[in-house]
Amino acid sequence: TSSQEELLWGIAQASDPTILDGYDAVWDTVGVSTIFVQKSLLNWTDTCDVKYANMAKHFYFGDKLDSEDLVSYLNFGSDAKFLYPTHKYMNYMSSSQVPVYNYRMSFQDNTSFSFATGTVGLGLGTVHGDELPYIFKIDPSYYDVPYAGWSEDNLRHSHRMCQLWANFAKFGNPTPEE
Repeated sequence: TSSQEELLWGIAQASDPTILDGYDAVWDTVGVSTIFVQKSLLNWTDTCDVKYANMAKHFYFGDKLDSEDLVSYLNFGSDAKFLYPTHKYMNYMSSSQVPVYNYRMSFQDNTSFSFATGTVGLGLGTVHGDELPYIFKIDPSYYDVPYAGWSEDNLRHSHRMCQLWANFAKFGNPTPEE
């Protein structure tokens, strides 16, 4: 996972946090569709889903959601769409005899690439997929990752990520005993 998965889908809100000022009035839709994505797409939501969305709103934002709540809004989306399902899946898998590993990508400096264009340097975190250029050489016809401008820290992070993934492929453990 990444430190701020939701940022990829919240670029509009990150660019203009005042968008959040209107979300209180439509929370029954926004909150429910964020937490229950599949049910919302299939129009299967019910009053219980609205109740849970309102409980989540109070937990993340208190009484009012507004432009000051950008990071909390992104955390809400990241938790609902990525972290909870990932945690649930990891718990399910860990009940078997297979070891389960997880990583959380949070490294970013001002020379980093992000799939959430325009967000590097804002302190909002890394988004879904931002680890990919550190592990794979991305074809410039797909995304033009500015590898030549990477800092030493970016290069070191890339080497570390490649080593972890290679160890997992070779040993079944990203950090095997030496």
